[in-house]
Amino acid sequence: LSPLCRGMVGMILVMAECGSEGGYLSPASSAPAPPTAPNTSSPPSVLMGTQRTVPSAPSAAKAMVTSVGAPGCTIKLKVQDELGREQIYDGCVQSFTDDFESELKFKEVGWHKYQYMGQRSNTVEISSERAHLGRSALKSMTNASGDQQKASVARELLWFPDKSHFWMSLWVYIQGGTKTNDLYFFDLESTDGEGNPGRRLMLTGPNGDWLHVNSKRAGPQGNQTLHNEPIPFSKDTWVNVKMHLYVSSGSNGLTEVWQDGVRIITTAGQTIPSGLVYDWIELGTTANLSGQAPVVYLDDLVISKDPIP
Repeated sequence: LSPLCRGMVGMILVMAECGSEGGYLSPASSAPAPPTAPNTSSPPSVLMGTQRTVPSAPSAAKAMVTSVGAPGCTIKLKVQDELGREQIYDGCVQSFTDDFESELKFKEVGWHKYQYMGQRSNTVEISSERAHLGRSALKSMTNASGDQQKASVARELLWFPDKSHFWMSLWVYIQGGTKTNDLYFFDLESTDGEGNPGRRLMLTGPNGDWLHVNSKRAGPQGNQTLHNEPIPFSKDTWVNVKMHLYVSSGSNGLTEVWQDGVRIITTAGQTIPSGLVYDWIELGTTANLSGQAPVVYLDDLVISKDPIP
């Protein structure tokens, strides 16, 4: 989740201005285990270009990270690049991919921030322990705690305004052996709205048994109502998750989710507050409110304004 927080930014520490609200709205009553209210007393650390535990910036990466420009973009972002130089980025995109085949790239066309909350041993990094197709994937680990935990990466400078289409495809591997209720792993948000409104993918149910689209001040929740009962989310295997939004501040908005090619969620209604643009994605353990220590791998991310095969 992306509460733009007061945190640590860059290879040298700079202050990043942020809203303090980061609450998770509960799924509708059809979900038996509504998310726990997060602890917002300790905002996440925000770092640019280097891991919290690594003193140097990532080396030049060979991973496939691509982006395509977006017309109408009005966002400018002051950041530091991987060499510690202050840059003004103003190139919004409507298309972005990363196969995580090398170190994370922190630059205009790559990722922009690490996001941490909770225990300092929470980590997000490239790992060769598992991969969907290649040699490595993004790995996120957070510790068991009664407080909210987070370990993720974020990219700004997206541009999905009212009356646009947002498509996302992602491969997810969640290690078994822990409950995963109230575990969030992908966020799409607007940094201009109060509390960063958006729609986030999470696991819900008594033990975190199935997918749910959590709405944070951005229209109706995305519940699984297409089948007699929610489709279980398998652990210890790669699962493909696709999401489509018709971004709309009106009643003609649409949220759709597929799991391994099976459509599991279709929700009509508003998908963004009026006057806002979706400009931020966050990937990893974007929030862990389960009280347990899940291990999450993510791979082959695709963001597009067009349908993804």
